[in-house]
Amino acid sequence: MKSVGILLCDDHYEDTIPVYGHYDDAFKRLLNTEQIQVTQTFRCFEGQFPQHPDECDVWAVTGSKWGVYESDPWIATLTEFIRLCDKLHQPMLGICFGHQAIHYALGGQVEKSDKAGVWGCIQ
Repeated sequence: MKSVGILLCDDHYEDTIPVYGHYDDAFKRLLNTEQIQVTQTFRCFEGQFPQHPDECDVWAVTGSKWGVYESDPWIATLTEFIRLCDKLHQPMLGICFGHQAIHYALGGQVEKSDKAGVWGCIQ
């Protein structure tokens, strides 16, 4: 069985948590199967990170309301962790902000779109 660690980059709004649960609950419902099990969640946007990429077989980097190019310290720590995962050939899955964070961490350019509320990666 493959273990998946969630690198949580945001959470639901406080008033929606009683209805939808925390943001990582949706990923657990989506990813947990007979072959895959979410074993850990790290609240990266609150400064919580794994010690080493080998703590899980695969890492899922979630969406967020932040932009990857913002100067919040947790984003810099996340990009360093992504680079370490890449160096060690640790598989990663990026969703929305997560795919942008992977792209950015590995040398890609990410910038805010000129369309309101739209973010994007460029080569």
